Amino acid sequence: MNSIAEATTDHTRTAIVLGASIAGLWTARVLANHFDQVLVLERDRLPEGAVARPGAPQAQQYHILLRRGLQLLHDLFPGLAEELIAAGAVSFDMTQDVKLRSQGRWLPQFVSGQHLISCSRLLLEATMRRRLRQDGRIRFVEGVEVVGLTTNDARTRVTGVEFQRRSAGGAGQEAAEQLGAALIVDALGRRSPTPSAMSHGAFAHRPTSRLTGG
Repeated sequence: MNSIAEATTDHTRTAIVLGASIAGLWTARVLANHFDQVLVLERDRLPEGAVARPGAPQAQQYHILLRRGLQLLHDLFPGLAEELIAAGAVSFDMTQDVKLRSQGRWLPQFVSGQHLISCSRLLLEATMRRRLRQDGRIRFVEGVEVVGLTTNDARTRVTGVEFQRRSAGGAGQEAAEQLGAALIVDALGRRSPTPSAMSHGAFAHRPTSRLTGG
């Protein structure tokens, strides 16, 4: 941990991702193509394998990677789908192997040739993390709680993040430290400090862009 601050002296070539969720892992991989260094800050201490952790709810139930997700997986993590299957994930034909009932009747099953993958979030995260740890551009900073954002003196630009290290038991946080970066992506979800930080000063009057899926 002590070497992290030293490694980010060139903030213009560093990106920070807040949270090592599925969204955070995908984001780190994409940003690695555009920055010399990507730091992923995570409050949990991440396990090596597909083991439950406090910050990943609903992680043991099965999840499904849909077609677009699989396409991106092949592009950004070549061979990862095969690694997932070798580790126990299930590949299935989306219309032949699944029974669907709609409006009181069963829909016909047929071979579509379109295969999806089902696995737990635990397995997907662990496999992605293992691949990202092999990338020299990406570093995981574990056991830290992000508590705020840092800005320039005029409070017109975010310049980094403020965090506290957590003890192994999750209590007894230490004094706050700071890391600077050219880009910060928040993948923390509901516990994020960003909305509160962006509601003050000059940020409160900046326009907001909202993208919705579906």
